[in-house]
Amino acid sequence: ITITIGATSDLHGRLFGYDYALNSADSDAGITRVATLLQAEKNDNPNMILIDIGDTVQGNSAQLFNDDPTHPVVESMNALEFDVWVPGNHEFNFERSFIDRNLDHFNGAVLSSNIKWESNGVNYIRGFQIFDVDNTFTCK
Repeated sequence: ITITIGATSDLHGRLFGYDYALNSADSDAGITRVATLLQAEKNDNPNMILIDIGDTVQGNSAQLFNDDPTHPVVESMNALEFDVWVPGNHEFNFERSFIDRNLDHFNGAVLSSNIKWESNGVNYIRGFQIFDVDNTFTCK
Protein backbone atom coordinates (compact mmCIF):
# COMPACT_ATOMS: atom_id res chain seq x y z
CA ILE A 1 0.00 0.00 0.00
CA THR A 2 1.20 3.53 -0.72
CA ILE A 3 0.37 6.24 1.79
CA THR A 4 0.85 9.77 0.55
CA ILE A 5 1.53 12.57 3.01
CA GLY A 6 0.30 15.98 1.87
CA ALA A 7 1.22 19.07 3.85
CA THR A 8 0.54 22.77 3.95
CA SER A 9 2.35 25.32 6.05
CA ASP A 10 2.24 29.02 6.77
CA LEU A 11 -1.21 29.70 5.35
CA HIS A 12 -1.27 32.77 7.62
CA GLY A 13 -5.01 33.26 7.33
CA ARG A 14 -5.09 33.34 3.55
CA LEU A 15 -8.38 32.03 2.32
CA PHE A 16 -7.96 33.50 -1.15
CA GLY A 17 -4.98 34.32 -3.31
CA TYR A 18 -4.92 37.93 -2.20
CA ASP A 19 -2.53 39.88 0.01
CA TYR A 20 -4.51 42.50 1.89
CA ALA A 21 -1.38 44.21 3.22
CA LEU A 22 -0.14 44.81 -0.33
CA ASN A 23 -3.65 45.21 -1.78
CA SER A 24 -2.83 42.87 -4.64
CA ALA A 25 -3.47 39.38 -5.95
CA ASP A 26 -1.13 36.54 -4.98
CA SER A 27 -1.77 33.57 -7.24
CA ASP A 28 0.56 31.30 -5.23
CA ALA A 29 -1.27 31.67 -1.93
CA GLY A 30 -4.56 30.85 -0.29
CA ILE A 31 -6.44 27.78 0.78
CA THR A 32 -8.62 28.09 -2.32
CA ARG A 33 -5.48 27.37 -4.38
CA VAL A 34 -4.70 24.42 -2.11
CA ALA A 35 -8.23 23.08 -2.67
CA THR A 36 -7.72 23.10 -6.43
CA LEU A 37 -4.41 21.24 -6.22
CA LEU A 38 -5.65 18.90 -3.52
CA GLN A 39 -8.53 17.52 -5.55
CA ALA A 40 -6.16 16.23 -8.25
CA GLU A 41 -3.77 14.78 -5.66
CA LYS A 42 -6.55 12.98 -3.77
CA ASN A 43 -7.81 11.48 -7.04
CA ASP A 44 -4.32 10.15 -7.79
CA ASN A 45 -3.51 9.20 -4.18
CA PRO A 46 -6.59 7.90 -2.37
CA ASN A 47 -4.58 6.90 0.72
CA MET A 48 -3.53 10.43 1.60
CA ILE A 49 -2.97 11.85 5.05
CA LEU A 50 -3.29 15.63 4.86
CA ILE A 51 -1.48 17.77 7.43
CA ASP A 52 -1.23 21.48 8.12
CA ILE A 53 1.97 22.21 10.00
CA GLY A 54 1.15 25.55 11.50
CA ASP A 55 0.99 29.30 11.34
CA THR A 56 -2.46 28.76 9.93
CA VAL A 57 -4.96 31.27 11.30
CA GLN A 58 -2.88 34.41 11.94
CA GLY A 59 -1.97 37.01 9.33
CA ASN A 60 -3.39 38.71 6.21
CA SER A 61 -6.13 40.41 8.27
CA ALA A 62 -7.41 37.03 9.51
CA GLN A 63 -7.72 38.48 13.02
CA LEU A 64 -10.97 40.06 11.80
CA PHE A 65 -12.49 36.60 12.33
CA ASN A 66 -11.07 35.93 15.80
CA ASP A 67 -14.43 36.37 17.50
CA ASP A 68 -16.24 33.96 15.16
CA PRO A 69 -17.21 30.63 16.75
CA THR A 70 -14.79 28.90 14.35
CA HIS A 71 -12.14 30.66 12.30
CA PRO A 72 -12.89 30.43 8.53
CA VAL A 73 -9.48 28.85 7.84
CA VAL A 74 -10.31 26.07 10.32
CA GLU A 75 -13.70 25.65 8.64
CA SER A 76 -11.89 25.42 5.30
CA MET A 77 -9.49 22.77 6.60
CA ASN A 78 -12.50 20.81 7.84
CA ALA A 79 -14.23 21.11 4.45
CA LEU A 80 -11.06 19.88 2.71
CA GLU A 81 -10.85 16.99 5.21
CA PHE A 82 -7.43 17.75 6.66
CA ASP A 83 -6.41 14.87 8.91
CA VAL A 84 -3.93 16.68 11.16
CA TRP A 85 -3.27 20.20 12.37
CA VAL A 86 0.04 20.90 14.10
CA PRO A 87 -0.29 24.38 15.61
CA GLY A 88 2.53 26.80 14.92
CA ASN A 89 3.80 29.59 17.11
CA HIS A 90 1.48 32.18 15.51
CA GLU A 91 -1.60 30.21 16.57
CA PHE A 92 -0.70 31.45 20.07
CA ASN A 93 -0.57 35.16 19.17
CA PHE A 94 -4.04 35.66 20.63
CA GLU A 95 -5.80 34.79 23.89
CA ARG A 96 -5.98 31.19 24.99
CA SER A 97 -9.73 30.98 24.43
CA PHE A 98 -9.12 31.68 20.72
CA ILE A 99 -6.67 28.80 20.24
CA ASP A 100 -8.66 26.39 22.43
CA ARG A 101 -11.92 27.13 20.57
CA ASN A 102 -10.35 26.62 17.16
CA LEU A 103 -8.42 23.49 18.12
CA ASP A 104 -11.67 22.05 19.52
CA HIS A 105 -13.53 22.85 16.28
CA PHE A 106 -10.97 21.20 14.01
CA ASN A 107 -12.36 17.83 12.87
CA GLY A 108 -9.00 16.07 12.53
CA ALA A 109 -6.27 15.26 15.04
CA VAL A 110 -4.42 18.16 16.67
CA LEU A 111 -0.86 17.11 17.37
CA SER A 112 2.29 18.52 18.92
CA SER A 113 4.89 17.04 21.19
CA ASN A 114 6.70 20.24 22.12
CA ILE A 115 3.96 22.43 23.65
CA LYS A 116 3.92 21.75 27.37
CA TRP A 117 2.29 23.18 30.46
CA GLU A 118 4.86 25.24 32.31
CA SER A 119 3.57 24.11 35.71
CA ASN A 120 4.08 20.37 35.21
CA GLY A 121 5.68 19.68 31.80
CA VAL A 122 2.64 17.73 30.55
CA ASN A 123 1.79 18.03 26.86
CA TYR A 124 -0.81 20.69 26.07
CA ILE A 125 -1.81 18.69 22.96
CA ARG A 126 -1.45 14.99 22.28
CA GLY A 127 1.82 13.99 20.66
CA PHE A 128 0.77 11.28 18.19
CA GLN A 129 -2.11 9.80 16.21
CA ILE A 130 -2.63 6.33 14.77
CA PHE A 131 -4.28 6.22 11.34
CA ASP A 132 -6.03 3.23 9.82
CA VAL A 133 -5.38 3.58 6.09
CA ASP A 134 -6.93 0.82 4.00
CA ASN A 135 -6.95 -1.43 7.09
CA THR A 136 -3.20 -0.86 7.55
CA PHE A 137 -2.17 0.91 10.74
CA THR A 138 0.29 3.77 10.50
CA CYS A 139 1.63 5.51 13.55
CA LYS A 140 2.22 9.27 13.32
